[in-house]
Amino acid sequence: MNKIISAMTLALIFTSPAVAAPSNHVGINYSFDNVVGTQLEFDIAKAASNKPVSIQLFWKSYQQRLNTNNTWNTTGIGIAGIYDLTSVVKVNKSVHPYVGLGLMSVSYTWAGFGTRQNYTGVDSGLYITGGVRYNFTPQVDADFNLNNFGGLTFGANFKF
Repeated sequence: MNKIISAMTLALIFTSPAVAAPSNHVGINYSFDNVVGTQLEFDIAKAASNKPVSIQLFWKSYQQRLNTNNTWNTTGIGIAGIYDLTSVVKVNKSVHPYVGLGLMSVSYTWAGFGTRQNYTGVDSGLYITGGVRYNFTPQVDADFNLNNFGGLTFGANFKF
């Protein structure tokens, strides 16, 4: 947690405003459910009749250690379409509300004491997200969202 906050702070301090493309980005995030993740997002507005749409590829991971011998790991990877609601909701131009829908694959691993207590599984389903981004600089924005893999999440996006 401290490493994420330190990385976000350094990025805000040392990022100069200019040069980067305003729409593609890479991001890191952390949720109040102890899920860490990262995503790549690519603007596809030109391919979508100039609608404010992007494609997001994401990875999220959660680990819970129940005691010294038992660990539960969950990892999700997926793809989602993100729609920027700025054209629908009139807000400050630094604020960008959005919604997203996609597909994800989730793998589960239970590591218990002894060979008889290990379990591995894979599942898939819908990924639903909605939130708001706030532009600190032209290259860096904060991201606050609610999604069905991690719950309430916050992070930073770095544009490229």
